Amino acid sequence: MKQIAFLLLMMLLCTSVFSQQKDIETEDTTGISAYISPFFETTSMIKSTSFIGGIGGILITPNIIVGGFGKAMTTYFKADRYTIPGYELDFGGGGLVAGYIFMLVKKIHPIIMLWAGGGSLSLCDKNKTRINDAYDDFFLFNGTIEIDYRPLKFLSFGIGAHYQMVSGLKLDGYSNENFNGAGLFVNIKAGSF
Repeated sequence: MKQIAFLLLMMLLCTSVFSQQKDIETEDTTGISAYISPFFETTSMIKSTSFIGGIGGILITPNIIVGGFGKAMTTYFKADRYTIPGYELDFGGGGLVAGYIFMLVKKIHPIIMLWAGGGSLSLCDKNKTRINDAYDDFFLFNGTIEIDYRPLKFLSFGIGAHYQMVSGLKLDGYSNENFNGAGLFVNIKAGSF
C-alpha cells in the first residue's frame, strides 16, 4: 500500500513540475503570430462582380493585425459605356490592411479591418488582352466587418460584409461612383494565432 501511495505522489509531483515548466516556457517565448487567408468576395459595382484574392497578416499584439492584400476580378463583364463595343472591364488592386480582433479568447469573435491601397481598371478584348489606351489607376479603400470562427488553433473561417470605395478613377464613360459599393466575403485563415 505504501508503494502505491508513493507512486501516486511521485506521479502528481512529476505532473506538477512539468506543468510549471510548460508555463515558464510559454511566458519566455516571443513567437510571431501570422496567417495567410485566401478569400472570395462579391461586390455590387456596376454589376454584381466576384473577386478572388488573399491577405497576409501579422499580429503585432494578440488583437492588432497588420499586413497586405491583393485581389483580382473573376467575373468579366461587357463595358457597355465605352465608345468601342465588345470590350470587357478588368479590375484589380492591392495594398495594406490593418485590423482589430475583438473577444480573442472566444471561438467566435468579430474582426474589423481597413484595406487601403491602389488598383487599376482596364478594358480587354475578348482574348483578355489589355487595351493600352483604355487604362487608369485609382486609390482603393475597403472597410470590413467579419465574424470569425476558429475551430482549431491554426485554422479559422470568416464571413463578413464590406464597403468598397474608389477614388481618382478617370476612364471614358466611368467614374468613381460606378465602382463603389457594398458586398459580402468569405475566407479561410491558416497560421499561428
